[in-house]
Amino acid sequence: MDKRSPTDSCISNVDGSDDANGNLENGDNDSSDDAEKNDSLDEVSNSCMFQQEEQLRYGEFLKEELLNKLKSKDVRHSIPEGKKDNVCFTIDNSRNIARRVNNLRSEFSDDCGVWISSSGSTPKTYYGIFCTEKQINKKKECIPVDPQPADEKIVEISRSYSTLKQQSYKKRVTWVGKAPPSFDINFNAAVVEYKGKHPGFSAHGNSKKGNEFVRTPALLFEEMGELVKTMRPKNAYNKLLINCSDEATGPSAPRQIRDKKYRDKKKEIRNITGVTGNRGNMADNIQTIENIMQKGHSLIKHLAHSPGKTPCVILYTEEIMKDVVNLCCSGQTLLGFDKTFNICDIHVTPSVFKQLSVTKVETGEPPLFVGPMFLHDCSHFDTYSIFFSHLKTKLADEDTSELVIGSDQERSLVKAIVKSFPEATHVLCTRHLKLNLSEKMKNGVGMHRKDRLDIEQRIFGRNGISNADNSAVFEEKCEEVEEFCKEKLKPVLKGKIYEPQNAGRIEREWTNNNSESYNHVLKIAVDWKPQSLVDFVIKMTDMVEANYKDLRRAVIGRGPYTLASTHEHFKIDRHVWANKTLMERYKYFARFRRYRMKTKLVKSTDGRRVVNEARSKGKKKGQRKRKLADRTTTIKRQRVQ
Repeated sequence: MDKRSPTDSCISNVDGSDDANGNLENGDNDSSDDAEKNDSLDEVSNSCMFQQEEQLRYGEFLKEELLNKLKSKDVRHSIPEGKKDNVCFTIDNSRNIARRVNNLRSEFSDDCGVWISSSGSTPKTYYGIFCTEKQINKKKECIPVDPQPADEKIVEISRSYSTLKQQSYKKRVTWVGKAPPSFDINFNAAVVEYKGKHPGFSAHGNSKKGNEFVRTPALLFEEMGELVKTMRPKNAYNKLLINCSDEATGPSAPRQIRDKKYRDKKKEIRNITGVTGNRGNMADNIQTIENIMQKGHSLIKHLAHSPGKTPCVILYTEEIMKDVVNLCCSGQTLLGFDKTFNICDIHVTPSVFKQLSVTKVETGEPPLFVGPMFLHDCSHFDTYSIFFSHLKTKLADEDTSELVIGSDQERSLVKAIVKSFPEATHVLCTRHLKLNLSEKMKNGVGMHRKDRLDIEQRIFGRNGISNADNSAVFEEKCEEVEEFCKEKLKPVLKGKIYEPQNAGRIEREWTNNNSESYNHVLKIAVDWKPQSLVDFVIKMTDMVEANYKDLRRAVIGRGPYTLASTHEHFKIDRHVWANKTLMERYKYFARFRRYRMKTKLVKSTDGRRVVNEARSKGKKKGQRKRKLADRTTTIKRQRVQ
């Protein structure tokens, strides 16, 4: 038999008979009011709203009539609005039944005012259990009597008691959890009783202005929560207001919807991260990030504190680092970096690479995947060094001589890359260099402002080429500009563009457009609204997990990606995949991720062209012998007799 709570009163035989209904009268100990009893109904002002049978007689809670009301199939959808003096009615309780299944408390919201939560109780009464009350260790305990009645003869009744702030007005809600079939109970019904005359509204305990408090219905709160997920609070307020049946219903004010959105967001973050904390400023966000990281968050890997600077955060997953090793460190694809703005409380510098194992179904091109990300406030060399030194440590056991890193011409970023990865190849975006040269007067994104001003002064300044006194001075100034370009521009073009291109490390006229494109993807992910640090980390976690789930689905031919031609042999039937165990799936996908296409670069004699060496060598599929030793034969047709 299930463990049962102490009873208010007990009945030995419960079989649906009149005796059982009569004994139910003793099951309620809440008859402590001193209201005067008489045969006439209390004078109420809400008689037009409630029927005659919905009035409480003698101003007390129901007793023997309660069970009959719980059998009724004619129920109200919810607690009606308006003044409720000494009334009772039956409502639909199916929503609360579903909430209790999900370990949520029942909600019986009304418009009566402030109910004192500390005075409320929800005792369970099991009719059919005999107990003897004893005091053990200064605590009252009920000892079940042996033998007990059969389980199928027990009625489980739950009651919720509440008292209004003025103490003279009370509410009771009763519903049945289980009962024998002979009782014919409507288990989706609950009886709500209001005892006394409503004393009027009072201010909530948290009210600062002393305004009267009226509770908003729970169903309206749920509708608010759904609307603010897709629209602004003001638009949600207008929509709810238009759909109101009258002036007394609907949200109390626009701020209520803004508060609802804030609380739901805070609850969502708590459910995702398992951390409860304030998110009012940067210190709160950093504290929350630290707590999340300590709990083993998959994306947050490092939090760096420096004196006098805002802490920096490094984000990546183990899956991301495996792809960096397999695809970038092997020289198959470039790892690009580009700083972006207006995404969260601080700057974001993400890395981007091409996922060569799959292609997009729509375009046939390899999709862009985000690599390690760096969240930072200042953009100095020592700040970037924190990020790239950390990556260098993670790749300490890997050969990074084939690694190609691309970026724009931001000096501190370039310096940190070169210092941390001296053996790797660093390339610059040709588009940025072209803009720097063609639009000198604009605030370009590549060449340093000091260098631009120097060129402008040498050409257009008071003592520049355009203002030369004579031809001799003009030629002298031109030689100075040529010397400047030779010292500053030529090394950049040669070391960062020309040599990597001719070595086959990058394609001709390489640009950092992939990083720029992914910055656009990040801004779409945050709906073009700057996010708090915690919110941005949560959104990035979801985006990274979704990317790699789509990558797994490509193995069985599902999702927006299809396997690249180099990985087509990994495609597997979905039914075969379904029959594999979780460990078998993990090992299969790990082989898929580790696979590297063996390619060999061949340089032309003059060194001007680099191509991939032919893999087939002109042989047939499955051919083992040398081409000269393998004969090609034709099957002769048999002559038909």
